[in-house]
Amino acid sequence: MKRSYLPILVVFSLLVLAGCSTGGSSAASKQGQGFGRATFAIKWPADTRLVPAACKSIRVVVRQGTTTIKAQILPRPIAGVTDTLVFSPLPVGALMATATAYANTQGTGTPQATATIPLIIEAGKDTPFTLIMASTIASVSVSPNPFNLAPGAVTTLIPTAIDATGAVVLTSPSKAAWVSANQGVARVDTAGKATGVAAGSTTITYTDTESGKSGSTTVTVREAGTPAFAAPVSYNVPIATDLVAAGDLDGDGNPDVAIAPFTELGILYGRGDGTLEPYTAAQTGYTGARLRDIADVDKDGLLDVVIMDMSTNQLVIAFNQGGRKFTPAVKVDIGDLPSDVFVGDLNGDGLPDIGIPFWSGAFKVYRNNGNRTFTQVASGNHSGIVEGFVGADINGDHIADLFISYEGAGAGGQIYYGNADGTYRTGETYNIGNGNMTSPRFADLNGDGVLDLVLNHYWNHSIAVFINKGNGIFNPATEYGNGPYPLITRLADINSDGILDIVTANAGSDHVSVLIGRSGGTFAPAQTFASGGPDCRSCWVVDLNKDGKPDIITQNLSNNTVGVLLNNTP
Repeated sequence: MKRSYLPILVVFSLLVLAGCSTGGSSAASKQGQGFGRATFAIKWPADTRLVPAACKSIRVVVRQGTTTIKAQILPRPIAGVTDTLVFSPLPVGALMATATAYANTQGTGTPQATATIPLIIEAGKDTPFTLIMASTIASVSVSPNPFNLAPGAVTTLIPTAIDATGAVVLTSPSKAAWVSANQGVARVDTAGKATGVAAGSTTITYTDTESGKSGSTTVTVREAGTPAFAAPVSYNVPIATDLVAAGDLDGDGNPDVAIAPFTELGILYGRGDGTLEPYTAAQTGYTGARLRDIADVDKDGLLDVVIMDMSTNQLVIAFNQGGRKFTPAVKVDIGDLPSDVFVGDLNGDGLPDIGIPFWSGAFKVYRNNGNRTFTQVASGNHSGIVEGFVGADINGDHIADLFISYEGAGAGGQIYYGNADGTYRTGETYNIGNGNMTSPRFADLNGDGVLDLVLNHYWNHSIAVFINKGNGIFNPATEYGNGPYPLITRLADINSDGILDIVTANAGSDHVSVLIGRSGGTFAPAQTFASGGPDCRSCWVVDLNKDGKPDIITQNLSNNTVGVLLNNTP
């Protein structure tokens, strides 16, 4: 579940005095030659009105026409609520001043509030100007949407505000209003925690009271069912390698299934009824392809396919052109043999970035430049073999943090906390025993609004669950017995009770495991379901037949099949 951005300011008053200076400075001399001076007296909102991190700096730019005359950045003062910016000399005449508030101290990132006013600079006069900054929020959404709850179950709803460009804007809890249309079905508190009451459906609406923008979600309250799946239906593929993924790749509204069998990108297009078209090669020319993820990398509304080529040590992205066509693959040399690839927004700009762990013990972070290119922005090393990588904000500072998992003696994982400048600092280490630690996942498992951690303990045939204390530090792991050799883990609400469940692909076996989530972040014993073939190497969870229930897709190495398990949970 996505971590919320806690939040914002929207209104600043800037008093601008424009006119002459009375001293004997060079600025005063220039004033007599057609120059003046502008002083911006900035009144910051009181810290009690918003989370201080919501606004750390204001950038003021003075322009004459399209030409920037002067620009200054004012960081939030450590103490007090007023500060000043002086612009001198300024040419006499008509100018424009633009003030923009940012969450970062350097005047960078997504604008949180902005305004522009005209200035008339007159020699020999002090003219006051008042500028009111308005929120940049264009729309608000609420997630999950829709979602299910069992009576008594709790889910923390996440509001996300975006500006006109689609970039995320911070929102303030003190300026949030939550309303349930039917409190007899589900209640919601001031923090956005929804609680199931009785069977039925209702709408929960969030409003940012400063901008007036609202978003809503639909909740269905029902008793949780016992998980059940139809017998798997198998589809032949050339080679069933180590990962399967699903998403609407051809824009018809139906999820499609993608794999990468060494030399090509292959797709089984979905029909929308839970069945798949026969396998087709969508793109060739690879030598050691391993599919890693599906994401809209270039934000054009089409899902792209992310692949790692093990034979060339390259990150490869097949950009979707629509019409079941892909551009020639874009390749990024990464310089070492990767063990996995993470795809997700790590710097808050709305673009999926890339995190790559390596068998050598290193890891690298690549920033998405937005133009189908990537730039390495961070790296690190660990003494063990790094097998997994995941990133998200786990400590509530609105900056993505990293977790890498590694194998060997004392295997486990390492937290790296994100800094505002894009670097990372070493955090806690979590060791849980010998073996391989694969497929780390961040998600809110207990409904408290902060992200917890799930990690496969491969050789121990178990799943390790770490509950977040609320500050980015995890409690010791609770391990749950699982099928043999859990390799890939997915999280989804299998039985529609509003609580995330764990689904694992168990290598060396012919089944997947499902661990049903309980309140408080605990899990029921694993239940197993046939995967459609021996050596189940991967799984994905998606609603293939549009019945509102997540189905399971598997990839089975020994008989080279993709299996489909339709969810029949009552």
